[in-house]
Amino acid sequence: MNKIVRNSERNVIKYRETVILSKVTIYRNYSRLPFVDQMTQDQKRNLESELLRFTAKRRKHPPLFSIKNLSDDDKLMYISRGYFDTETSVKNDVAMILSDETAIILNSINHVNIVNAVEGFGLKSCYKKVKEMEVKLGEYDKYLLSARYGYMSPDLELCGLGVKYSVLVHLSGIGRAVNHKEIINRLYERGYEIKGWNPGLNGTYYFEISTRLNYGISETDLLTRFETGIKEIIDMDRILLKEIAQNNVDIDDLIYRSIGILKYAKKIGHEESLFHLSNLRTGLELGYDIEYNIEQINNIHNALTGTNVEKIAETENCNSSVVRASLIRELLSTGGINV
Repeated sequence: MNKIVRNSERNVIKYRETVILSKVTIYRNYSRLPFVDQMTQDQKRNLESELLRFTAKRRKHPPLFSIKNLSDDDKLMYISRGYFDTETSVKNDVAMILSDETAIILNSINHVNIVNAVEGFGLKSCYKKVKEMEVKLGEYDKYLLSARYGYMSPDLELCGLGVKYSVLVHLSGIGRAVNHKEIINRLYERGYEIKGWNPGLNGTYYFEISTRLNYGISETDLLTRFETGIKEIIDMDRILLKEIAQNNVDIDDLIYRSIGILKYAKKIGHEESLFHLSNLRTGLELGYDIEYNIEQINNIHNALTGTNVEKIAETENCNSSVVRASLIRELLSTGGINV
């Protein structure tokens, strides 16, 4: 029988590997335009064409999409990366410009939401890219700015700095804790909003952590504070997890089962695959000396939450559950153990 060995130095996960996705969003409205819910169709179309022209100076022929008309697969990919939410994906008149890796969401609640997301712990690079785009789009017109309240928005929570930093992380210690709601409430009071990444994924511990402060601090100071806070939350999660997992055969059993299912399954659903990946992450967070590393798990996660599976299934005229299982087996068989 294979034996899982605890506390392997080889498989200790660093902060940059624990963070699955980093995202920065800047929310802006223009001073000469009414808020989106008061705009005419002509004003919305004109805003789209004008901002497309400004972004074209940066990149030739950036694509402009009507979000509602995107395919379900593409919507899933953009939603999973946090460019917009499910509610926005079905709204009329909401458009998106893609310029390099930065998305500009037009006419949702705000005139523009500027979003950049990258895999791993890369908040600083995201921030740099959205700031560059914010400056570029500011050449179109002045942003609506109050000396007292900062950047203005119909959403009062976004007034002030008008920026939100977010990360997607796996917190199996906090998620398993009996008092997890109390812990999340305490962190909320400290300025961290923690939500389940996909509430429909029962038994998984993926969380999106976001800033909720927009006053009394600069953008860069808030970013530094948030990065430090994320590391502290991850440290707290590891301590909780080790206490919960001590002599807990149920957790060991979940990890063993998930390794076997992911390694040998011929068909697997989307939610089921994320459930088993969550269990493998738990094993690595505990320092178990298993045959896979966090880089492989992250690669699989990103492949499954994009459009890869559906596009391959359509091209090969094959069931998506079969394609998903095959993709997981292939990615598990590649890449070496971290040394």
